[in-house]
Amino acid sequence: MHRASELAERWMKIVEEEKVRRLGNAGEAISLLHGGLLGEEYSEITTTLGSLEAKELSLRPDFAALMVRLLHDAGVDSNAVVGLMLSGSFPAIAISTLAALQTQGVHTVITSSLGASSYGANQPEATWIDIEGWLGKRGSMKLRSALVSLGAEADTGGGLSEEGIALLHDAAKRNNVRISNAGDLKRAIDYRVDLFTHAKIRVLVNIGGNQTALGGCVHASTIPYGYHRHLRICEDPDRGVLARMNEAGIPVIHILNIRSLAADYHFLSNPSKTATAFSGVYYEQQPQSGYIALCIAVIVSFVIVAGRVKNKKKE
Repeated sequence: MHRASELAERWMKIVEEEKVRRLGNAGEAISLLHGGLLGEEYSEITTTLGSLEAKELSLRPDFAALMVRLLHDAGVDSNAVVGLMLSGSFPAIAISTLAALQTQGVHTVITSSLGASSYGANQPEATWIDIEGWLGKRGSMKLRSALVSLGAEADTGGGLSEEGIALLHDAAKRNNVRISNAGDLKRAIDYRVDLFTHAKIRVLVNIGGNQTALGGCVHASTIPYGYHRHLRICEDPDRGVLARMNEAGIPVIHILNIRSLAADYHFLSNPSKTATAFSGVYYEQQPQSGYIALCIAVIVSFVIVAGRVKNKKKE
Protein backbone atom coordinates (compact mmCIF):
# COMPACT_ATOMS: atom_id res chain seq x y z
CA MET A 1 0.00 0.00 0.00
CA HIS A 2 2.81 2.40 0.85
CA ARG A 3 4.75 1.57 -2.33
CA ALA A 4 1.64 2.23 -4.43
CA SER A 5 1.09 5.59 -2.71
CA GLU A 6 4.72 6.56 -3.24
CA LEU A 7 4.50 5.72 -6.94
CA ALA A 8 1.25 7.69 -7.26
CA GLU A 9 2.89 10.70 -5.62
CA ARG A 10 5.86 10.53 -7.99
CA TRP A 11 3.55 10.36 -10.99
CA MET A 12 1.45 13.27 -9.73
CA LYS A 13 4.57 15.43 -9.43
CA ILE A 14 5.50 14.59 -13.02
CA VAL A 15 2.08 15.68 -14.25
CA GLU A 16 2.30 18.92 -12.29
CA GLU A 17 5.74 19.64 -13.79
CA GLU A 18 4.50 18.94 -17.32
CA LYS A 19 1.49 21.20 -16.89
CA VAL A 20 3.66 24.06 -15.64
CA ARG A 21 6.08 23.56 -18.54
CA ARG A 22 3.38 23.38 -21.19
CA LEU A 23 0.63 25.65 -19.83
CA GLY A 24 2.54 28.07 -17.63
CA ASN A 25 0.37 27.14 -14.65
CA ALA A 26 -0.48 24.00 -12.75
CA GLY A 27 -4.12 24.46 -11.82
CA GLU A 28 -6.66 26.18 -9.61
CA ALA A 29 -5.32 25.44 -6.13
CA ILE A 30 -1.54 25.52 -6.06
CA SER A 31 -1.52 25.73 -2.23
CA LEU A 32 -3.04 22.24 -2.01
CA LEU A 33 -1.05 19.05 -2.05
CA HIS A 34 -0.78 18.19 -5.78
CA GLY A 35 -3.21 21.01 -6.56
CA GLY A 36 -1.53 21.32 -9.94
CA LEU A 37 -3.57 18.35 -11.13
CA LEU A 38 -6.76 20.38 -10.93
CA GLY A 39 -8.10 21.69 -14.19
CA GLU A 40 -10.28 24.70 -14.93
CA GLU A 41 -13.83 25.41 -13.85
CA TYR A 42 -14.83 25.43 -17.49
CA SER A 43 -13.21 24.82 -20.87
CA GLU A 44 -14.25 23.74 -24.36
CA ILE A 45 -13.89 20.06 -23.36
CA THR A 46 -15.82 20.30 -20.08
CA THR A 47 -18.69 17.82 -20.08
CA THR A 48 -20.55 18.51 -16.82
CA LEU A 49 -20.31 20.54 -13.64
CA GLY A 50 -18.09 18.95 -11.00
CA SER A 51 -17.53 19.53 -7.30
CA LEU A 52 -14.30 21.38 -6.49
CA GLU A 53 -14.33 19.84 -3.00
CA ALA A 54 -14.49 16.32 -4.44
CA LYS A 55 -11.69 17.08 -6.90
CA GLU A 56 -9.52 18.47 -4.10
CA LEU A 57 -10.10 15.35 -1.99
CA SER A 58 -9.13 13.17 -4.94
CA LEU A 59 -5.59 14.61 -4.93
CA ARG A 60 -4.45 12.32 -2.11
CA PRO A 61 -1.89 9.68 -3.24
CA ASP A 62 -3.35 7.53 -0.45
CA PHE A 63 -6.11 6.64 -2.88
CA ALA A 64 -3.51 4.27 -4.34
CA ALA A 65 -3.37 2.50 -0.98
CA LEU A 66 -7.16 2.36 -0.92
CA MET A 67 -7.16 0.74 -4.36
CA VAL A 68 -4.65 -1.87 -3.17
CA ARG A 69 -6.98 -2.62 -0.28
CA LEU A 70 -10.09 -2.85 -2.47
CA LEU A 71 -8.30 -5.05 -5.01
CA HIS A 72 -7.19 -7.30 -2.15
CA ASP A 73 -10.80 -7.52 -0.98
CA ALA A 74 -11.72 -8.58 -4.52
CA GLY A 75 -9.09 -11.33 -4.48
CA VAL A 76 -6.91 -9.74 -7.17
CA ASP A 77 -3.28 -10.84 -7.48
CA SER A 78 -0.65 -10.69 -10.22
CA ASN A 79 -2.30 -13.61 -12.02
CA ALA A 80 -5.59 -11.75 -12.45
CA VAL A 81 -6.79 -9.60 -15.34
CA VAL A 82 -8.55 -6.40 -14.28
CA GLY A 83 -10.78 -4.22 -16.43
CA LEU A 84 -10.43 -0.47 -15.77
CA MET A 85 -12.73 2.28 -17.01
CA LEU A 86 -11.40 5.84 -16.65
CA SER A 87 -12.80 9.26 -17.45
CA GLY A 88 -10.96 12.55 -17.57
CA SER A 89 -12.96 13.78 -14.58
CA PHE A 90 -10.72 12.31 -11.84
CA PRO A 91 -7.15 12.21 -13.19
CA ALA A 92 -5.60 12.02 -9.71
CA ILE A 93 -7.61 8.94 -8.74
CA ALA A 94 -6.91 7.44 -12.16
CA ILE A 95 -3.18 7.91 -11.48
CA SER A 96 -3.52 6.37 -8.03
CA THR A 97 -5.40 3.39 -9.42
CA LEU A 98 -2.83 2.79 -12.13
CA ALA A 99 -0.05 3.04 -9.52
CA ALA A 100 -1.81 0.40 -7.41
CA LEU A 101 -2.20 -1.93 -10.38
CA GLN A 102 1.36 -1.48 -11.65
CA THR A 103 2.83 -1.93 -8.18
CA GLN A 104 1.08 -5.29 -7.91
CA GLY A 105 1.95 -6.32 -11.47
CA VAL A 106 -1.69 -6.81 -12.43
CA HIS A 107 -2.48 -7.19 -16.14
CA THR A 108 -5.01 -4.44 -16.92
CA VAL A 109 -7.30 -3.71 -19.86
CA ILE A 110 -8.11 0.02 -19.88
CA THR A 111 -10.78 2.11 -21.56
CA SER A 112 -10.78 5.88 -21.14
CA SER A 113 -12.88 8.86 -22.18
CA LEU A 114 -11.35 12.28 -22.77
CA GLY A 115 -14.11 14.68 -21.84
CA ALA A 116 -13.95 15.82 -18.23
CA SER A 117 -16.11 17.56 -15.67
CA SER A 118 -15.11 20.81 -13.96
CA TYR A 119 -11.62 20.83 -12.41
CA GLY A 120 -10.75 17.47 -13.96
CA ALA A 121 -8.40 16.90 -16.91
CA ASN A 122 -10.37 19.49 -18.88
CA GLN A 123 -7.52 21.62 -20.18
CA PRO A 124 -7.19 21.00 -23.95
CA GLU A 125 -3.40 20.69 -23.73
CA ALA A 126 -3.55 18.42 -20.68
CA THR A 127 -6.24 15.83 -21.38
CA TRP A 128 -6.19 12.38 -19.84
CA ILE A 129 -4.50 10.90 -22.92
CA ASP A 130 -1.77 13.56 -22.61
CA ILE A 131 -1.26 12.57 -18.98
CA GLU A 132 -0.94 8.92 -19.99
CA GLY A 133 1.71 9.89 -22.50
CA TRP A 134 3.73 11.96 -20.01
CA LEU A 135 3.71 9.18 -17.44
CA GLY A 136 4.72 6.62 -20.04
CA LYS A 137 7.72 8.71 -21.12
CA ARG A 138 8.88 10.13 -17.79
CA GLY A 139 7.32 7.88 -15.18
CA SER A 140 7.87 4.43 -16.70
CA MET A 141 4.16 3.76 -16.56
CA LYS A 142 3.53 0.54 -18.45
CA LEU A 143 -0.26 0.69 -18.57
CA ARG A 144 -2.05 2.41 -21.46
CA SER A 145 -5.61 2.69 -22.72
CA ALA A 146 -6.72 0.02 -25.18
CA LEU A 147 -9.83 2.02 -26.15
CA VAL A 148 -10.19 5.81 -26.07
CA SER A 149 -13.45 7.68 -26.67
CA LEU A 150 -14.68 11.26 -26.58
CA GLY A 151 -16.92 10.77 -23.55
CA ALA A 152 -19.72 13.26 -22.75
CA GLU A 153 -23.32 12.42 -23.72
CA ALA A 154 -23.68 8.92 -25.25
CA ASP A 155 -19.86 8.70 -25.25
CA THR A 156 -19.88 10.49 -28.61
CA GLY A 157 -19.00 14.00 -27.44
CA GLY A 158 -22.66 14.95 -27.19
CA GLY A 159 -23.11 18.38 -25.65
CA LEU A 160 -19.61 19.55 -26.57
CA SER A 161 -19.06 22.23 -29.17
CA GLU A 162 -17.47 21.47 -32.53
CA GLU A 163 -14.37 23.27 -31.26
CA GLY A 164 -14.28 21.07 -28.15
CA ILE A 165 -14.57 17.86 -30.17
CA ALA A 166 -11.84 19.09 -32.52
CA LEU A 167 -9.56 19.76 -29.54
CA LEU A 168 -10.08 16.20 -28.25
CA HIS A 169 -9.22 14.80 -31.69
CA ASP A 170 -6.08 16.96 -31.66
CA ALA A 171 -5.10 15.47 -28.29
CA ALA A 172 -5.55 11.96 -29.65
CA LYS A 173 -3.55 12.76 -32.77
CA ARG A 174 -0.54 14.18 -30.91
CA ASN A 175 -0.50 11.04 -28.75
CA ASN A 176 -0.88 8.67 -31.73
CA VAL A 177 -4.20 7.37 -30.42
CA ARG A 178 -7.31 6.54 -32.43
CA ILE A 179 -10.64 7.80 -31.10
CA SER A 180 -13.29 5.09 -30.92
CA ASN A 181 -16.78 6.32 -31.82
CA ALA A 182 -19.45 3.65 -31.68
CA GLY A 183 -22.12 6.08 -32.86
CA ASP A 184 -24.52 5.63 -29.96
CA LEU A 185 -24.52 4.66 -26.28
CA LYS A 186 -25.72 1.08 -26.71
CA ARG A 187 -22.93 0.22 -29.16
CA ALA A 188 -20.37 1.97 -26.96
CA ILE A 189 -21.48 -0.20 -24.03
CA ASP A 190 -21.44 -3.34 -26.20
CA TYR A 191 -17.88 -2.62 -27.38
CA ARG A 192 -16.60 -2.45 -23.82
CA VAL A 193 -18.50 -5.51 -22.65
CA ASP A 194 -17.04 -7.47 -25.58
CA LEU A 195 -13.54 -6.15 -24.83
CA PHE A 196 -13.65 -7.09 -21.14
CA THR A 197 -15.35 -10.42 -21.78
CA HIS A 198 -12.75 -11.43 -24.36
CA ALA A 199 -9.97 -10.44 -21.93
CA LYS A 200 -11.55 -12.65 -19.24
CA ILE A 201 -11.28 -10.00 -16.56
CA ARG A 202 -11.76 -11.06 -12.94
CA VAL A 203 -12.77 -7.63 -11.58
CA LEU A 204 -14.03 -4.41 -13.20
CA VAL A 205 -12.91 -1.07 -11.75
CA ASN A 206 -14.65 2.15 -12.72
CA ILE A 207 -13.40 5.67 -11.94
CA GLY A 208 -15.88 8.50 -12.47
CA GLY A 209 -19.29 8.83 -14.06
CA ASN A 210 -18.75 7.93 -17.71
CA GLN A 211 -22.13 7.11 -19.23
CA THR A 212 -20.96 3.82 -20.72
CA ALA A 213 -20.05 2.59 -17.23
CA LEU A 214 -23.28 3.67 -15.56
CA GLY A 215 -25.70 3.43 -18.47
CA GLY A 216 -28.83 5.44 -19.02
CA CYS A 217 -31.19 3.39 -16.86
CA VAL A 218 -33.00 4.65 -13.76
CA HIS A 219 -30.60 2.71 -11.52
CA ALA A 220 -27.44 4.34 -12.92
CA SER A 221 -27.18 7.00 -10.21
CA THR A 222 -27.84 4.51 -7.39
CA ILE A 223 -24.85 2.23 -8.01
CA PRO A 224 -23.02 2.30 -4.65
CA TYR A 225 -19.35 3.21 -4.42
CA GLY A 226 -16.74 0.71 -3.23
CA TYR A 227 -16.29 -3.00 -3.83
CA HIS A 228 -19.35 -5.12 -4.62
CA ARG A 229 -19.67 -8.76 -5.58
CA HIS A 230 -23.34 -8.30 -6.44
CA LEU A 231 -25.11 -5.14 -7.56
CA ARG A 232 -28.82 -4.48 -7.60
CA ILE A 233 -30.37 -6.41 -10.48
CA CYS A 234 -31.26 -4.16 -13.41
CA GLU A 235 -32.93 -5.45 -16.57
CA ASP A 236 -33.26 -2.11 -18.35
CA PRO A 237 -31.97 -2.39 -21.93
CA ASP A 238 -29.72 0.67 -21.51
CA ARG A 239 -27.97 -0.53 -18.35
CA GLY A 240 -24.25 0.19 -18.38
CA VAL A 241 -21.07 -1.85 -18.42
CA LEU A 242 -20.93 -2.14 -14.61
CA ALA A 243 -24.35 -3.79 -14.50
CA ARG A 244 -23.75 -5.92 -17.59
CA MET A 245 -20.43 -7.32 -16.36
CA ASN A 246 -21.70 -7.83 -12.82
CA GLU A 247 -24.67 -9.88 -14.01
CA ALA A 248 -22.11 -12.07 -15.78
CA GLY A 249 -20.51 -12.76 -12.41
CA ILE A 250 -17.76 -10.12 -12.42
CA PRO A 251 -17.33 -8.16 -9.14
CA VAL A 252 -16.99 -4.39 -9.47
CA ILE A 253 -15.13 -1.58 -7.73
CA HIS A 254 -16.92 1.70 -8.33
CA ILE A 255 -15.19 4.98 -7.40
CA LEU A 256 -17.56 7.91 -7.29
CA ASN A 257 -19.16 10.05 -4.54
CA ILE A 258 -15.65 10.95 -3.42
CA ARG A 259 -16.66 12.92 -0.33
CA SER A 260 -18.44 9.96 1.23
CA LEU A 261 -15.66 7.58 0.22
CA ALA A 262 -13.02 9.88 1.73
CA ALA A 263 -15.05 10.19 4.95
CA ASP A 264 -15.30 6.41 5.27
CA TYR A 265 -11.51 6.11 5.28
CA HIS A 266 -10.80 9.32 7.25
CA PHE A 267 -8.92 11.13 4.50
CA LEU A 268 -7.71 14.58 5.53
CA SER A 269 -9.91 17.20 3.87
CA ASN A 270 -8.24 19.62 1.44
CA PRO A 271 -4.65 18.92 2.58
CA SER A 272 -2.19 21.75 2.10
CA LYS A 273 1.41 21.24 1.07
CA THR A 274 2.52 21.77 4.66
CA ALA A 275 -0.15 19.63 6.37
CA THR A 276 0.62 16.32 8.01
CA ALA A 277 -1.50 13.89 6.02
CA PHE A 278 -3.46 11.12 7.71
CA SER A 279 -5.66 8.41 6.28
CA GLY A 280 -7.47 5.56 7.97
CA VAL A 281 -7.08 3.40 4.87
CA TYR A 282 -3.91 1.80 6.29
CA TYR A 283 -5.60 0.69 9.49
CA GLU A 284 -8.40 -1.64 10.53
CA GLN A 285 -10.94 0.21 12.63
CA GLN A 286 -11.50 -2.03 15.66
CA PRO A 287 -12.91 -1.11 19.08
CA GLN A 288 -10.54 -1.51 22.02
CA SER A 289 -10.93 -4.60 24.23
CA GLY A 290 -11.46 -2.43 27.32
CA TYR A 291 -14.35 -0.67 25.65
CA ILE A 292 -15.92 -4.01 24.70
CA ALA A 293 -15.57 -5.29 28.30
CA LEU A 294 -17.22 -2.13 29.62
CA CYS A 295 -20.15 -2.54 27.21
CA ILE A 296 -20.62 -6.17 28.28
CA ALA A 297 -20.54 -5.22 31.96
CA VAL A 298 -23.18 -2.53 31.42
CA ILE A 299 -25.45 -4.95 29.55
CA VAL A 300 -25.07 -7.67 32.20
CA SER A 301 -25.81 -5.18 34.98
CA PHE A 302 -28.90 -3.99 33.16
CA VAL A 303 -30.16 -7.58 32.77
CA ILE A 304 -29.58 -8.32 36.50
CA VAL A 305 -31.37 -5.16 37.63
CA ALA A 306 -34.26 -5.80 35.25
CA GLY A 307 -34.59 -9.33 36.60
CA ARG A 308 -34.68 -8.14 40.22
CA VAL A 309 -37.36 -5.56 39.41
CA LYS A 310 -39.44 -8.22 37.70
CA ASN A 311 -39.12 -10.56 40.73
CA LYS A 312 -40.18 -7.83 43.15
CA LYS A 313 -43.31 -7.16 41.09
CA LYS A 314 -44.25 -10.84 41.31
CA GLU A 315 -43.84 -10.79 45.12
